[in-house]
Amino acid sequence: LVHFRINRRASKPFNSTTVDYFAALKKLRA
Repeated sequence: LVHFRINRRASKPFNSTTVDYFAALKKLRA
């Protein structure tokens, strides 16, 4: 839910950052 909140809050100005965040989450999960 946290990543969704950040993505919705700043989906346009932080598009690249959001992608990086998801990649980091995937790495931690994997």
